[in-house]
Amino acid sequence: MKTMRIDGIGIILAAAFGLGLASASSARQSGAVSPARGAAGIGALDAVDHQLRRTAASLGRLSGLQYRNLIKSMPAGSSADSNLKSLARVLKSLYRTIAAVEFREAAAVSPLPEVKARASKAWRSILKNGGRTLAVDPRSLKRAEWFSDFLSALSSSLLGAGGSNSGGAEAVEAVRAGRGVRFPPPGAGPEPGPDSSPQARADFLLRTAKIYERLASSGGN
Repeated sequence: MKTMRIDGIGIILAAAFGLGLASASSARQSGAVSPARGAAGIGALDAVDHQLRRTAASLGRLSGLQYRNLIKSMPAGSSADSNLKSLARVLKSLYRTIAAVEFREAAAVSPLPEVKARASKAWRSILKNGGRTLAVDPRSLKRAEWFSDFLSALSSSLLGAGGSNSGGAEAVEAVRAGRGVRFPPPGAGPEPGPDSSPQARADFLLRTAKIYERLASSGGN
């Protein structure tokens, strides 16, 4: 697995999706960080969660044909990973990853032992039953190699290298259009404000994590 990098890829994605990378950058620069320890760890989890949700929302605007055109821009061999077999498959992976990260963040945020235990059990179950398919390891916040390769292809397309044909150009425009997608997902209720209690934030994360779990279960072949 490759560590998450704040390099050209991250900068391009930040410009394309409006992603906040400051907290995740601090976590990467200091090496492996335990997301469950202190405000910095929670901040890193929140930043990665935000990035994943933005990426999933943006990719969700692609058609199957546009996704295949994007995959064609990847280096030979790197697009052979089973997680990239189809747009449905990669979205399923992203949804499961989001759920795992949000369950972990809920465990870190909640002051209630029973909630911490329930949330911890949930993210560990996702990791145990399909860690190979996750885009980011919820323990270390490192990107899976297949996901890093995919983001490299996406950044190349955003730079114009992958948009030389009409299909690639359409895919890039569809991804860029995802910048305006709002969160939280339908059914989660209003997101707690900065003055909300830690438990209110944890309850919200538990609701959204379950929504993403359901999304993952409803598709992805």
